[in-house]
Amino acid sequence: MADFGLSKRFNDYAIYEKQERQFVPWRWMALEYLTDNFFTMSSDVWSFGVLLWEIYSFGKIPYGHQGYDEVLEKLQSGYTLPCPKDIQSVSSWTAGDFYETISSKCFISDPGSRASFPDLVSKIASYLSKDEISRHEEMQEKYLSTRTAQYLKIKRD
Repeated sequence: MADFGLSKRFNDYAIYEKQERQFVPWRWMALEYLTDNFFTMSSDVWSFGVLLWEIYSFGKIPYGHQGYDEVLEKLQSGYTLPCPKDIQSVSSWTAGDFYETISSKCFISDPGSRASFPDLVSKIASYLSKDEISRHEEMQEKYLSTRTAQYLKIKRD
């Protein structure tokens, strides 16, 4: 996940500190950026949580029409984006439980305690049926045999 206008290569560094403040998509930024102007490798996990909320809300604006200062104060007090009400009416699968489980791992204030993407992948996989996992593996094999995968040098497990 990345906003390629903001993406940076970390190499051997675990923290990137922004030197110049410009307009940024603050609604998707992790708390550590909003409070201390730095990103960690787990900052994108926070952003993924916001993206998940956006998908579940069918494209609504995160935090609605609240302003930056109001949202920041709430986040510092422990507020997180709640499961959107529209998705809670889904009865064919546990959408609300899935959101609560994943978002609770994304919206941890301390970036060192926040889940990693491999952690999230494992947790998401635990919600999939055997048929869904099998279909994913088939799609992955097809993708890995494409020129794009070769170009990106994606490793096979």
